[in-house]
Amino acid sequence: MNALIKLYNITKHIFKNFTHKHKVSLNNPRGGATIWHIFISPMNFTLFFMVFSLLLFIINLSIIIYTPIIDTLPGYRNIKSKEMIISAVMRIDSLENEIAIWDSYRDNIIRIMDGKAPIPLDTPAQLDTAALTYRDVVPRSREDSLFRSEISDSLITAKENKLRNEAKSSYKLYTPVQGIVTKQYNIADDFRAIEVSVTAFSPILSIERGKVIFTSWSPEEGNIIQIQHGDGMISIYKKLSQSIKSVGENVSAGEVLGYIGEKLSDKDKEVPETDTKTSSTLKIEIWKEGNSINPENYLSF
Repeated sequence: MNALIKLYNITKHIFKNFTHKHKVSLNNPRGGATIWHIFISPMNFTLFFMVFSLLLFIINLSIIIYTPIIDTLPGYRNIKSKEMIISAVMRIDSLENEIAIWDSYRDNIIRIMDGKAPIPLDTPAQLDTAALTYRDVVPRSREDSLFRSEISDSLITAKENKLRNEAKSSYKLYTPVQGIVTKQYNIADDFRAIEVSVTAFSPILSIERGKVIFTSWSPEEGNIIQIQHGDGMISIYKKLSQSIKSVGENVSAGEVLGYIGEKLSDKDKEVPETDTKTSSTLKIEIWKEGNSINPENYLSF
């Protein structure tokens, strides 16, 4: 009982001192006169300190949220910086996809130049699986191959008819050179071009306006010029003896691209044009949207 009374007295004394006001003053050190004073209790001082701390916290938080001062602090990234980083990552991913598409387009052009059919894929990512998996892992039976060949031929014929009609209605093409067709277009033999016998040193004209995207030379095909036209059309001219165009040049319809055969001497001019010595052969291919088209269907030689 005495302990409780003692504890009560101590608590009462502490509370009294906590609420009791004390004089806080500033005195002149020389004369001792009071310059300023205030009466404050420990409880009031504690409440004042807590309110001041809360106000200071609210002010600092407002400054951080509503001002750009946080951008100057190391280790912090604002919303704008995060958006810029996300945008940059998306642009890099988009560029990677564009590069892959252009690589696929380049590979198909090389296949066309080699006389092979391009791979009709929407995305380059399908090249490995679509072009190799079934053929290399699962062998085809003879019946399956014949069935696929029949279906493929019918689909190619239907697509060629559609492309031919589109080409006839959409283009008025120049005849690249006057001559005689000596070898015709034949998908069955995988010959997706025509060969035209022409007079030596004849100028070869562009069938439509476009842009030169490829030039080359080989012992078998001579000078080669490839032109990209509108609506996904590409024309390829092979076996030229002389090319006067470079990659990147724009050409008009009917513009001279080069010459075929050697220039005739006065003696050679006396030989009839049917003589093989005075004739040369132009090989021309036309492709639209990755599919070959028979040039004879809408070019007159």
